[in-house]
Amino acid sequence: MRHQVCLTLMILLVSCFPSDPKKEFERRTDLVISDSIFNIDSRNTYFPHEGEYSIVFKTTDSQIRKLLVTTPPWTNLTWHKGQIPHQIGIACQFNFPERVGVGTNLNGKKEYIGNKDLENLLNDTTNYYCYREDCCTDDEDLRFHDGALLIIQPKTKMIYYSNWNY
Repeated sequence: MRHQVCLTLMILLVSCFPSDPKKEFERRTDLVISDSIFNIDSRNTYFPHEGEYSIVFKTTDSQIRKLLVTTPPWTNLTWHKGQIPHQIGIACQFNFPERVGVGTNLNGKKEYIGNKDLENLLNDTTNYYCYREDCCTDDEDLRFHDGALLIIQPKTKMIYYSNWNY
């Protein structure tokens, strides 16, 4: 009996991790990746109902250009460009060892605090991004409690996707 329960749990956990990150990215964003992708990292930290699922990969200049001329996913009419808004950026960890927080510097300006590489990504003004807010749009304290973020970086040819539920 104990062995059956453990086996059932393992099957359930394995089924939570998509086996093809490229197809999973396309399913979640409705964007088509026709060029090659490499350095793929997908992570799933959901347990049992909270966490983040992320896909990070590198692609070609051609693929980046194709994506940026298409309509972004979800309800975004155009791609946003620039630093990722703090209320969205703090929800994502992607493939970095730790996430970031937001603090206020001596000049009273909000800034990301934490993992330096993630800070650099979120602060990069060359980012193209779109997002989806799945919860609590009318409650300022709970904005972006659940949602998704897609970042495209033309200069590095990297694509970062995150879906979270906290």
